[in-house]
Amino acid sequence: MLVLQRKAGQAIVIRLVDGRRVTVHVVRIRGHQVHLAIDGDRDIPVVRGEIARELVTGDADR
Repeated sequence: MLVLQRKAGQAIVIRLVDGRRVTVHVVRIRGHQVHLAIDGDRDIPVVRGEIARELVTGDADR
């Protein structure tokens, strides 16, 4: 696992094996909350961690 430290207004870029990129921007930090903006192709799924776990386990409350 890579751990990075970023300030508001900074970003990280994730390059996929096919050459496409996903950019994660730190928009705002307020207390213990970080607001992120994520840029990437629409066909690259981006979901919150708890949603990803539900998709894997099939444990979603409906």
